[in-house]
Amino acid sequence: MAAPDIAEVEVSDTKAGMLSFVVSTPSHATLSPTTWIELDVDIDRRGRTGDGGVEAYVYFEHGRVYAARWSPEQQDFVPVRSSGVRVRNAAGLVTFEVPRRFLDDVASFDYYLISGDSDPSGDEDYALDLAPDGDAWWRYALVNKAALRLIAGAPSGTPAKPHAGRLFKVTVPVTRSDTARGIESGSAACAVRIGGQKVKAAGRVVSGRGLCSILVPQGASARLIRGSITVRSSGKSIATRFSFPVK
Repeated sequence: MAAPDIAEVEVSDTKAGMLSFVVSTPSHATLSPTTWIELDVDIDRRGRTGDGGVEAYVYFEHGRVYAARWSPEQQDFVPVRSSGVRVRNAAGLVTFEVPRRFLDDVASFDYYLISGDSDPSGDEDYALDLAPDGDAWWRYALVNKAALRLIAGAPSGTPAKPHAGRLFKVTVPVTRSDTARGIESGSAACAVRIGGQKVKAAGRVVSGRGLCSILVPQGASARLIRGSITVRSSGKSIATRFSFPVK
């Protein structure tokens, strides 16, 4: 038993925003029922983020395609069912077609491929092949780069639940699409209401995050803090809504 031999990989991208990974597998004209191949991508090119650096993967087995993205909140990969990813396999080639937006329109990224031959149940891998060998990565810089946009993560509160009469902070991580890394400068504006009444909130950008500082009024217990934070950086902006129940 042998994993498909990954002999060569050619990567290209189009103006329409589609990335193509053409993987040569001379040992297998087409993948057998027990063999598979996976494309792993380090979107922000940082080994300490994601799962060992991997923030996105595309897995191909039995003619089926599985695509997933790493969720920092869940600390696990989450399937992306409308990813637009396609995989073709014929004549000793496995071709991954990946929309640029699946990788957040990043301008460059690191990646590697892994193939395997498993037992019919899929519980055990008899053989594996890595490309490049060992723990190395390949890097690709897009020829057709997308326009910069800001990407906001999930908002979080400190403390976890706001208390009436106390300071409450809402933070939203914001990254640049071209680098997949946090913004380094910018401004933040906050609009906050509690029970339909406007509440003062101060906004700023700190360490790649938009921050709203809110002094929760006395008597706000059992109500909801509702609001939005608009972050501006490098001529772009993005707004994120949030709501938290007051304890």
